[in-house]
Amino acid sequence: MQQMTITRQHIETDCPTCGEQSQFRHIGEQKWSEAVAKKLNLPQIINLYDCAQCHTTLTDIQLKPQD
Repeated sequence: MQQMTITRQHIETDCPTCGEQSQFRHIGEQKWSEAVAKKLNLPQIINLYDCAQCHTTLTDIQLKPQD
């Protein structure tokens, strides 16, 4: 069975790199094989986001969105 993931296109939060309140834009996915993901204790698909202020690329795991 295929798993469907709904991705947020934007996340608004403080950037851990530049320290500014910023909007992060979804720029893609990093995909791991099941074996690698299990060994690293990570999800198979990790979403990547770009900071609008400093353009650092961070993962959804690194970002803590403010809801």
